Amino acid sequence: MCKIKKKPKDGIFLAKNIRILINKVGPGGSFLSEDHTLRHFKKECIWDTILDRNVRAQWEKEGARDIVEVAYEKAEKIIKKHQPTPLPKEIQKELTLILKSAKDEIVT
Repeated sequence: MCKIKKKPKDGIFLAKNIRILINKVGPGGSFLSEDHTLRHFKKECIWDTILDRNVRAQWEKEGARDIVEVAYEKAEKIIKKHQPTPLPKEIQKELTLILKSAKDEIVT
């Protein structure tokens, strides 16, 4: 899903060769038979890592895990290995001052 949201943010750039290809294929034509499509589709397609695209028999053989289970597992792995970038020292100092001020207000 995140990859899907990223595409509009990246924008769509149509190089000259793409515009030529669009004109060549024309309305109602198919890009699937074009060499350009074959060379670039893996880079442009969104390959979801949560959905299981195996046939049912293979999915069952591998444990028949539902999408929610797979999503939780993936989220746990991301959380375990994520190393956040530390805040700059000046921001850390400012946050410390804010916390100290808040504690002082609560105590008094």
